[in-house]
Amino acid sequence: MIAVEQALGFLSDISPNNVEEINVAQSVGHTLAQDAVTKIDHPPFNQSAMDGYGIGSIELVDFEVVDEVPAGKAAGSISLSENEAVRIFTGAMVPPGVVAVAQQEIVTVNGLQIHLNQSVKKWKNIRDKGEQTSKGEVVLSKGTKISPAAVGLLSGLGLTTVHVYRKPNVVIIATGDELVTPGEKLPQGKIYESNTFAFQSACSQLGFGCDIQQVSDNLENTFEILEESLNKYDVVAFSGGISVGKYDYVGEACKRANVEQVFYKVSQKPGKPLYYGRNLSTHVFGLPGNPAAMLTCFYIYVLKVLQGLCGGAILGLPHVDANLKRDYYRKGDRAHFLKVQVKNDEIEILEGQSSAMMHTFAIANGLAYFPNTKDNFSKGEQVKVYLLPT
Repeated sequence: MIAVEQALGFLSDISPNNVEEINVAQSVGHTLAQDAVTKIDHPPFNQSAMDGYGIGSIELVDFEVVDEVPAGKAAGSISLSENEAVRIFTGAMVPPGVVAVAQQEIVTVNGLQIHLNQSVKKWKNIRDKGEQTSKGEVVLSKGTKISPAAVGLLSGLGLTTVHVYRKPNVVIIATGDELVTPGEKLPQGKIYESNTFAFQSACSQLGFGCDIQQVSDNLENTFEILEESLNKYDVVAFSGGISVGKYDYVGEACKRANVEQVFYKVSQKPGKPLYYGRNLSTHVFGLPGNPAAMLTCFYIYVLKVLQGLCGGAILGLPHVDANLKRDYYRKGDRAHFLKVQVKNDEIEILEGQSSAMMHTFAIANGLAYFPNTKDNFSKGEQVKVYLLPT
């Protein structure tokens, strides 16, 4: 059995997946595998930042309007003298000779004559060509996770495709003859299967796809589904079947499938029976069968592998230090992950911390970490809290 920090250390250097070229419009959530370089200046011309009048001099206050420039009009051929102006609109190309744009609110209009009621500084309300980015400039660096704003930026530069790390293919496999699909009749001695749905939903919320499968408590069946999955998926996770019970076959199936064990059993509560191994480029997890323990292990461990495969920083969940609302005494020799509510930098430890209980998890917004290096944690003491996605 290894410490939490040791287990996390094994997941700190995950080689990313291969690179693929995808459409910018479908790239949100991916990580750039190459720098994104603009092929144009942005804006591609001097651009008006206001609705108003482009004027030929800042020394004069009276001008004759000689043309109108809406957005989208080519204005490079317009010739402007010092005492002349053009009606211009936000986003429009600024003609040569315009030295400032006077916003319409400070202008009095009389037919084709205008009078400025306030002085205007040179280049006022003009966005310079290339002000945001210049042709050939790196606008987003390799390793950047693409956000909706990044999609807008790249599209605005005319880019249609980007090179990104392929997102991992993931499968969660439920083990256990006691499991029944929700919606079906629940026979005596059976329980509804929920872990795969929680795992799949957690993946989806964080931007990853995930398939669901189920296997009976049988070594041959477990081995067969594992072998098939190793050839198809980047991450294979079993829910249950990794302990040392008579009907736990995941560990033996991993040995037969030549999965190299990296670690098994972590000194933590919940989630002690956690397995992690590798077969070539496939990562294999044996997760606890208890629902809260399974989901805790997903957020603390599996997520880091998913992030690494995407080529981004392997950060796990975001975390903060917050103050305990009450004293906490850690029993036993294992580290604790507790479901908590964090509000105003204060931690409220919730009732129902059993590894089988999900009702508390459903209302928690964080997992507080209590290392096994000390037993007593005092009210007001700062504790690390992993913030759950919302």
